[in-house]
This record gives sequence, C-alpha cells and structure tokens, in this order.
Amino acid sequence: MVANLLFTVLLIPIMTGTARAQSSESVLIDTATPEGLPSDKGNDVRRTPSEWAPLGSRIGAFALNSQVTLANGITSNTFQTSSSPKASSFLVFSPQADLRSNWSRHQVRLYANGDFARYVGRSDRNEDRWNLVANGRIDASSKLELNAEVSASQQTRNRFSGDIDATGAYITVYRQDALALNATYASGRAYLSIDSQFYDIRFKPFTDVDGGQVDQAGQDRRVARIAGQFQYAISPTVALYTQAEFSQIDFDHTIVGTVEDSDSSGGRLIAGAQFTFAGYGSATVGLGYSIRDFKALGLKSVEGLSAEAQAEFYLSALTTISFQGGRRFSDTQFVSSRPYFQTFAGVRLDHALLRNLLVTGQARYSHQDYVGPSSKASTTQLSLSGRYLASRRFEIGVDATYNTRSRSATLRQPDISELRAQIRATVKL
Repeated sequence: MVANLLFTVLLIPIMTGTARAQSSESVLIDTATPEGLPSDKGNDVRRTPSEWAPLGSRIGAFALNSQVTLANGITSNTFQTSSSPKASSFLVFSPQADLRSNWSRHQVRLYANGDFARYVGRSDRNEDRWNLVANGRIDASSKLELNAEVSASQQTRNRFSGDIDATGAYITVYRQDALALNATYASGRAYLSIDSQFYDIRFKPFTDVDGGQVDQAGQDRRVARIAGQFQYAISPTVALYTQAEFSQIDFDHTIVGTVEDSDSSGGRLIAGAQFTFAGYGSATVGLGYSIRDFKALGLKSVEGLSAEAQAEFYLSALTTISFQGGRRFSDTQFVSSRPYFQTFAGVRLDHALLRNLLVTGQARYSHQDYVGPSSKASTTQLSLSGRYLASRRFEIGVDATYNTRSRSATLRQPDISELRAQIRATVKL
C-alpha cells in the first residue's frame, strides 16, 4: 500500500496513459476490446505456446523477464555500397530486461534493451543501439487510466531506410529522448484517449566514404505532438475509430530554409475500421489526410492523403498469413530528411512445423517519392527466418534477409543490395 501511495504522489502532477515509444505514421489503429465483449484472437501461430513461455522471476511485488541473445552472421555488403562491395562477418550482443509491478492497482514498468554489433576487421561499421524506458500507470477509476512514460534511446538508420535520404552516410546514428503522456477513458463500447509526446532528437557526426567527419547538427530537432482518439465497437466483430492530431517541428539551426531544415507545424485527421472474423482472422482499413505548413518564406505547404489496409488470416492452427499495403504520406519528420509519399505492399507467412518450431517468410516492396526536388527511390526486402524453442529458457534461431534499393538519377546514388544471414542463441533468465 505504501508503494502504491508513493507511486500516486509521484505521478499525479503529470496527470496522464498508454504512452507510446514513438508516434506512428500509419493510419491503422489496433482497437481496444470493450469490457464485457469477447476478444477472439483465433489460432495465431505467432503466439508463443504457454508450455514454452518464459518463466521469468519474482522480486517482491515485481516480475522480471530478462534474456541475452548472441548472434553470429555475415553480410555481402558491409558498407552498403554499389561498387566493390566488401563482405564481412559480425557478432551481435543483445541484452533485454523487463521489470514490472504486480500490484492489484496501478503499475510501474522499467524496460531496457540493446543491440551491439561488431564487424570483424571493420570497426568503423560497428553499430550500437539501445533503449531505456520508464512507464507508470495510475488506475484513477474503473474507467479512467493515466499513464506517463520517459525514454532515452540511441537509434540508427541505414541506406535501406526510406526515411533517410543521405548521400554520404552508410549509417546514421541519432539520440532520441522522449516524454509521453496519455489519458484513457473507457465506458461500455466507447473508448476515448488523449496523447501527447515530446521528442528531442540529436544526430551524431558520421564518417563519409572518403573518411572525413560530417557534422549533422543541422538536423537536430524537437518534435511535439498531441492527439485525440475515439473508438466505438458497433459489435464484438466491428469497431470504428477516428483520430485528430497536431504536431510541431522545431530545428535547432535553419541553414538554407528548405523542407529539410525548416520549422513547421501540421495536422492530420484519420478514420478507419477494424473487423474481426471469429476464429479466422481480422482486417483493418484506414484513411488519413495530412497538411504541413513551413515557416520559412517561399516554402509551400505540403499535404497528402493516406490509405492503408492490413489483414491476417489463420489458415489453420499451424499457419497464419498476413497482408499489408497502401499509400502513406510521411510528413512528421521524426528522423526523415524531408516529407515523402510511400507506396508499399507486403506479405508474411508464419508456419509451425512443430509446436516449438516456427518458420517465417516475408516479402515487402516500397516506393518513396520525396517532396521538393524530384527524387524517388524503391526498396525490396525478402526474408526467411526460423525459431526453435528448446525449452522455456533457451531458444535458437536463424535469419536470412536480402535488401535492394534503387534511386532516381536526381539522388545521384546508384543501386545497392545486401544479403545478410545469421544464427542466434537466446538464454532467458
């Protein structure tokens, strides 16, 4: 009881719930199941069978789930170049810890993970990613939840990332600190939430292809976002949603006053529906319209329509197939160099050869059309992976991925491709 009281006192001044790690550009929302209505998840083979679920451990009133993964792999194109690609092997160390309270009301959660890659003989390609999250939830009543989340992370983007349009870097590294607040009210079949997020993004210098250091301070920015969302379940199988949001981007330095570094503000309105086919799968469709105004003189507003759909079907107790496609207007610029339209389509197949042996195949194509000087790019990704659960505390896996990216002549970048494969072992503590 004392712990609950202290937690409430600490977080009441913030007064806000399902805080998110990062805002999504997608117009699809996974709707909440209203209290009293059945939630039919079907025979989704991607869910870990209960007899193979991690055991974790208890620390007083808290539950701890942690694991360590070691991977060894190879790549055909270490620096993701178009000419004279160089192959290399790499090692990846990936720790993860998730600590959360088991109180009857309220919750505190601390989460941390990382991926630390070391390329043999190619130290300038080494890559470190990490994420630290602290989240708290107050159950103000049976219908009202207030949440707050603070996070710090180091993220990377490579040349296959559609939101990085860089000519000199084979990898872009940035630090992102975030605060997210949320209030959620659920009553009957209705669900209302208000979200606010603030991001501080700092880009690190990178080494270009000639070995020189390039400062990226001109890309440092702060992003603020607030959104209101409403959902209503017409029936146990059909739910409607709508969301309105406003965001503002402020760059630390305005160098030339282009869409790449100009302060801006924008809004978006989305609406959609989610359908559940009891025992067979689900589908979600959404539409959105965005507009962004730039503060620099002479820059025109950009606006666009987004439309997306995704569906998953449980072909049997052993097989799940998923589809996703649409056209997305990515204008919020969390890390992108400038707004762009993205047309994409993908398919994923999951099949359990055994209860504890899952094979997954994926294919995805996306085309980016950047706002501003005419430039386009397209990316194709094919992947195949396997996961074997040897016990509740140990699993092994294999992954193989092939990526290609082609660009228009305006980008002055030739086509690139890469084949990566790795084997990994995970110990769950």
